[in-house]
Amino acid sequence: MKTIIAGILGFACLSSITIAAAPTVDPAITLQSDGSTISVTTGHSTPEIVDWNNDGLNDLVVGQYSSGKIRLYLNTGTYDAPAFSGFSYIQSSGSDIALSAG
Repeated sequence: MKTIIAGILGFACLSSITIAAAPTVDPAITLQSDGSTISVTTGHSTPEIVDWNNDGLNDLVVGQYSSGKIRLYLNTGTYDAPAFSGFSYIQSSGSDIALSAG
């Protein structure tokens, strides 16, 4: 089974796909932080899963298309049951990193 993370409009969504003779795709679920759906609210999202702080847990990094800022959601749960609580913008030298979309 493979897990797919995708940005659908401003939301971060997760789905599983099973590759076999007849591939199947599980319904997508929206990811949540503090019980609310993660939404960048400023255009499209570009989510990625990465162990940002080298603690062995999958964290969530979400790019915001219109502002170019990058949100970091640290995993406060476990590897098998991730949980996210709030976010911070990724910074360099004390300033939010913003990447141009064009």
